[in-house]
Amino acid sequence: MFFTNDLVLGGAERQSLILARYLRKNFNSRVEFWGFLSTQNELLHILEEEDIPYRIFKDPLLSGIFKKIFLYIRLIFKIRHLKPDVILSFVYNSKINGGLVWRFTRVKLFVWNQRVEPSYYNKNDGVGELSGTFSEKLAVRFTKVFASNSDHSAELLSEYFKLPKESIIVIPNAIEIKDTFSQEEDRLRFGLDKNAFIVGMVANYTLYKDHRTAVLAWKIVLDKLKDNDNNIVLVFSGVPRNKYPGSPGNTFENTKALLYDLGISDKNALVLDYNKEVFNLINTFNVGLLCSVSEGCPNSLLECMACGLPVLGSDIPGIRFAVGEDNYMYLSKPGDPQDLADKILQFYYNEQLRVKTGNLNKQRVLKYFNMDRICMQYCDFISQNI
Repeated sequence: MFFTNDLVLGGAERQSLILARYLRKNFNSRVEFWGFLSTQNELLHILEEEDIPYRIFKDPLLSGIFKKIFLYIRLIFKIRHLKPDVILSFVYNSKINGGLVWRFTRVKLFVWNQRVEPSYYNKNDGVGELSGTFSEKLAVRFTKVFASNSDHSAELLSEYFKLPKESIIVIPNAIEIKDTFSQEEDRLRFGLDKNAFIVGMVANYTLYKDHRTAVLAWKIVLDKLKDNDNNIVLVFSGVPRNKYPGSPGNTFENTKALLYDLGISDKNALVLDYNKEVFNLINTFNVGLLCSVSEGCPNSLLECMACGLPVLGSDIPGIRFAVGEDNYMYLSKPGDPQDLADKILQFYYNEQLRVKTGNLNKQRVLKYFNMDRICMQYCDFISQNI
């Protein structure tokens, strides 16, 4: 059983979906998704298409004390009725809910999956997952085993909750490599010039991502290349999450507004909604990009690397873990558009460097983030702890 928050497709949800597919295909496992918010979106549509059962529940954490108790009791009896062996939670509220109830449900194992860099919520910038509440502390205390997708996140999780390190296993994200058309064919499908230099950032529009720095850097690049033909395009794609208020440039509409304010037209920048053909979109890029405030192990950069692309990103621990030492030189200081612009231009001017770096990146993903190997590692982890 997979617990999630709303049925929106983010990085954690995509990882849970990869594992669910693997369990069904290779072990004939019965899998089901339970969501704790009312949003019905991309993940729900995929579950329906693939005939994976799902249920939606009111989130007990968002209710008053008496309603909360009632909802938890109901949840316990629902789980007992279904009789799952394992509950896996990949996002915050679902981790708290799972941690609080699993010991009362006759479930054999509950796994807290840490998919973002753990940090306490900062009300000034809206970033941070952990709350320090009694519910959170109790859920952690009830949880027997934890899985993290990076060394850095595992260390922080151990530090914040005073957990023994042996209770946390590091299992990186699994990347499911899909077939694509030629770059020219994919560009035609997306309406992109076959000769353009394209930098792409696949990331949901949340406060954890830094679209603003990417836009400001792109303005510097355009100004630098103004005497050229300017056949260069910055492409954003992700789920609009405008329900998250916050800093300018970190939501869908604010990203478009900043581009407009800087005089960057659709000719040189596109702000797209989520596209389920993510590998085909990535295949149109010359360079992959991820500007971010906080990451566990970012799917989008790994997917770009799997497509044989060079990648750029913010110099933060989660991105370092994903790209490896050979790419540290291509990471820019967080929130520094000039540094990022310089690195974009480095790849713009050097096609040979793009090809060489992209080939090395693909080899890294095949070696360390191979879907079959990672999913099998997770299955072994479950078997050892059940």
